[in-house]
Amino acid sequence: MTLPVSTEKALEGASYLAGTILTLTGFTLEEWFGLIGVLTVVATFLVTWYYKDRADRRAQKADERAERELKLREFHARHGAGATAVDES
Repeated sequence: MTLPVSTEKALEGASYLAGTILTLTGFTLEEWFGLIGVLTVVATFLVTWYYKDRADRRAQKADERAERELKLREFHARHGAGATAVDES
C-alpha cells in the first residue's frame, strides 16, 4: 500500500521534528514517555479532584434542600397546612 505524497511528507516532517526535539532537549524516548506518564497522572488527579468537589457541593445542596423541606413539613404538621413559615435563619 502506498501513501499519498502529502501524507508521506507529513510523516517525514513529524519524524524530523521528533528527532530534532529529542536531540535539542537531550531526553531519550524513554524519558519523554516517563514525563508524559507523570503529566498524565497529575492531570488525572486534578480532573478527578475537580469533579469530586462538584459532586460533593451538589450533594451538600441537596442535603440542605431536603432538610429545609423536612422542617417545612414538620411546621405544617404542627400548625396546619395553611400556615406560613417565617425563615429564622
